[in-house]
Amino acid sequence: MSIDVGQERPPAPGGGATDHPLWIRLTHFDFDASCGASAPGGAPRRSFSRRLGEEREWAPEFTTRVVEEYRRFLFLAMAADHPVCPSEEVDAAWHLHLTFTRSY
Repeated sequence: MSIDVGQERPPAPGGGATDHPLWIRLTHFDFDASCGASAPGGAPRRSFSRRLGEEREWAPEFTTRVVEEYRRFLFLAMAADHPVCPSEEVDAAWHLHLTFTRSY
């Protein structure tokens, strides 16, 4: 996947999707805030983005871009009238998100 890390946020999906209730909810959802304060035993939990970047050895800017692309993928997976397939990087974010059961 070619990701331009210079772009702040990916553009919203087209076709008037910026007003779609699901897109609005997704843009306000903070993947990192939903991970909880501490792990069992009191150890601090790593945020979703930090864990994704560390496990994949990605730069923080690239990780941020992948999380934003994952957000767009979630919208498309629910709103498109056809199957959608994530990129390898978005798929990694998706699989990690599955382990964040409260957030997912």
